[in-house]
Amino acid sequence: MRQCSLEKVAKVLSLNYKGEHVFVNNISTDSRNIGKDTLFVAIKGERFDGNDYVEQALANGAVAAIAEREISNEKPVLVVENSIEALAKIASEERNSYDRVIAITGSNGKTTVKEIVKSIVSESCRVVATEGNYNNEIGLPLTIISGGEEDSVLVLEMGARKPGDIKYLMQIARPDIVLINNVSDAHLETFGSRDKVAETKGEIITAAAADTSVVLNRDNEYYEYFAELAGKRPLFTFGSNEEADIINLSEKDEMVVPVPTGKVRAKLNLPGRHNLQNALAAITIATCLGIPVEKIVSGLEKITEVKGRVNRKRGVNGSCIIDDSYNANPASFSAAIDILKEESGKKWLLFGDMGELGTDEAKLHKKVLDKAVASKLDRIFVIGKNSIKAARENNENVTELSSKSAAVALFKEELQEDVTLLIKGSRFMGLDEIVTDLEVNG
Repeated sequence: MRQCSLEKVAKVLSLNYKGEHVFVNNISTDSRNIGKDTLFVAIKGERFDGNDYVEQALANGAVAAIAEREISNEKPVLVVENSIEALAKIASEERNSYDRVIAITGSNGKTTVKEIVKSIVSESCRVVATEGNYNNEIGLPLTIISGGEEDSVLVLEMGARKPGDIKYLMQIARPDIVLINNVSDAHLETFGSRDKVAETKGEIITAAAADTSVVLNRDNEYYEYFAELAGKRPLFTFGSNEEADIINLSEKDEMVVPVPTGKVRAKLNLPGRHNLQNALAAITIATCLGIPVEKIVSGLEKITEVKGRVNRKRGVNGSCIIDDSYNANPASFSAAIDILKEESGKKWLLFGDMGELGTDEAKLHKKVLDKAVASKLDRIFVIGKNSIKAARENNENVTELSSKSAAVALFKEELQEDVTLLIKGSRFMGLDEIVTDLEVNG
């Protein structure tokens, strides 16, 4: 965080602060994670109420706190009605410190696009980007606030659990460039249909200023809908459609992409055709920013992996583990299976449950498992209620696993040197624990 006084924070929150002069360099919502000159913001969540930990945070070294009730302490405590809204106001003020802000949403690939954009932009200047799952009403403000004096570009992911979420985040971030990477079957339990998902993703356009550049996937089925939402805003497109502005001319791993200032020739070190599409999205954003071709190429080629997303690791008994355990929906699962199909040797799949698919969860699990079976993989293992149910309807040679410990025990016994095992499922399944137990370091 750029250093500021507590008086300035109070002014942003429309509070009248008359206490001692205090300077703030950092904001934390975790009373256990208090660094030098930290302002603690007490957030009331579903499981914990941060207001109960204000005194602990101050005792741990916080120089001041923001809370929703009066706290008796020798250190200053700013009292607000809603701490989440207070955090948003501080972040909205901090957003003005950046030269350019980019916001990314989509059902799949937004984290990978964000990492590629970060890598490209970092060739020219200092960048702050979303870490982990900090893409909601708490994480996004904290990301904005985390920037330092020399950071000039901000790259944000925007997630949504319900209609209105992205609109709220847009009001805080006010980006110069927005991207909708795609729309697919994700979070259907909340939204009910893919059309409703598209409506919510579209908030990144409708909540944008009139001069905001809009970047769209020309291949996505909702392109026309989003293009209409864009109206007179500057529009830039990417994809395999010949009408797209940015197209990859190569069918191989090397990308050959004409851009207004030349031709991007780069080898992408991320596996899968879906990542070629993600790279196109990032290249389009880079051209909007006016980044030279040579820096786009350098940034592209420096990306080797995105944590939890199709990461190759050394496994037990000389095997290869493909870790794609961070999250899953039908589209991302299908893309991962396509990558596994291209592997040499024996191809094994650990198929974990996909979450938040609503009333179609059984049908969608079966659809993806049918693709896995049709791909002629050597072995398929299922874990989780919905995956096991789909396997029993499939009547194929699929092995059911009752627990993560059972999976680890079986794989440690049966994995071999010529086996590649893809591990994928939604985050709630915790399949990264299996990856950790099977990975061989060094």
